[in-house]
Amino acid sequence: MAQARCQYELEEKVLAAPDSQHVFIPESTLTDTWLRMKARYDSEQEFDSSLAQLDMSPESYRQALERELRIDAILEKVAEQAGKVSEEEALAFYQHHPDKFTLPEKRQARHILITLEDSWGRRASRRRCARWSGFSPR
Repeated sequence: MAQARCQYELEEKVLAAPDSQHVFIPESTLTDTWLRMKARYDSEQEFDSSLAQLDMSPESYRQALERELRIDAILEKVAEQAGKVSEEEALAFYQHHPDKFTLPEKRQARHILITLEDSWGRRASRRRCARWSGFSPR
C-alpha cells in the first residue's frame, strides 16, 4: 500500500509540473484505449465484474485511463527534452553509483517449523506449543 501511495504522490507531482499544463489526450485516443482494454475480456459481464472488484464504475475507470495516458504523455514530452546519454556515460554512472542500483535483500516466511524433542513426550510437547499463542502442534 505504501508503494501505491508513493506512486500516486509522484504522479500528482508529474501532473502539477509546468510541462503538464499543455498536454491533453484526444477523445479518440481515450476511446481507442478504452475499447482495447474492454477487448481483453471475453464478455461485457466479465469486464463489469472486474470493474466491480476494483470498486470502479465505467466512468471512474475511464477517468483513470485518461489520467494514466496523460501521465505517460507528460513523461514522454519531458524525456524528449533530455539529452542523449552514451553507453559509456551510462556505464560510468552505474559504476560510480552502485547504491542506486541495489536493493536490500527481502525474505518472506510463510511457515516456521518448530520441532520439540521426543523425550519430552507428546503431552508435554502439546502443552509447550499451547503456551506459544498462534502456534498449533502438528
